[in-house]
Parts: sequence; structure tokens; C-alpha cells
Amino acid sequence: MEVAALCADRPDVSMVVYPEIHLFGGSDLATDANEWLADAAEPLDGPRVTALAEIAAAHRIWLVPGSLAERDGEAIYNTAVVFAPNGRLVSAYRKVFPWRPSEAWAPGADWVTFDVPEIGRFGLSICFDSWFPESTRQLGWLGADIVLTWSRRSARTGPRRWCWPRPTRSSTRFTS
Repeated sequence: MEVAALCADRPDVSMVVYPEIHLFGGSDLATDANEWLADAAEPLDGPRVTALAEIAAAHRIWLVPGSLAERDGEAIYNTAVVFAPNGRLVSAYRKVFPWRPSEAWAPGADWVTFDVPEIGRFGLSICFDSWFPESTRQLGWLGADIVLTWSRRSARTGPRRWCWPRPTRSSTRFTS
């Protein structure tokens, strides 16, 4: 509903980006956040990703819905996903540097980029990844013009999102 309201209010928006673990706010209040997130984790072909793809397609926007708790076998990853305006999943990035010992995520192993026509190549980085210069350096070597890096927002600090108005290359706005 929030994306629908945003797109109705701001038809110039072409990309919406939410923070790390945005869809998992209940973990903030859990006795054991890692256990809560593991219970909520789904594979990337699960119903949550399908629903997010449908939202991107319905509103014809680039959607970066924050990172997700991804289950792959026994491993649980903090995975950022990106959907194109046609709803296709174009990128999935697993956080490489989980905050130890607080985060029980399995570490990812690959840096990823994706292309947005007429804008440029984007790289993805989640929170603690940005503390390591090799993260951004590797994305630069992969041709990234823009690096999206975000961090977790708790239930206490409230939702945030980044909106990219059409068609301006350099105008990104932060809204709350």
C-alpha cells in the first residue's frame, strides 16, 4: 500500500529504495532477532519475492524493497533484491560482511551490479559492507556508476525510503 500511495502522490518516481530488512520490523521486538529472521526467511522463488515483483510491475517502477531474509538450504542470508519495472528480478546481492557476533547471517561471496537504462550501472552494498573499502572498489571495477548502500532502520526510528524522480539522472530525494 505504501508504494501505491507514493506512486499516486509522486508519478515522477521511477525507483523506490527501502532500508535493510525493512519488511521485517517485527524482528526489532523479538526476544531473539536472529531466530525470528530465520523463521521468516524464504527462498528467492518464494511468495514474498513474487509479491514484490508484482508490486514493481503494477507501478512500473524499479523497486529495491530493502534486503530480505533469504533461505538457501540451511543458510540464511541478508539479501538485497532489485526488481525492474516489468517485475523481473534483476539482481540479488547477499551481504558479504555481516556484523559479528550480532548478526547470524551467512556471508555472501559475490559483488553484483545491475543496469538501469539511461541512468547507469548500480552496485549494491548493505550496511557493514560499506566499512570495507574493497566493497566499493570492487563495485567500481564492475563498472558501477552509483552504489546503493543502506542500513537497518528499527521500529523506533521509523520507515525511510529513497525516491528517484523521472527522468533526472542526478536527482535523488530522501522522504520519510
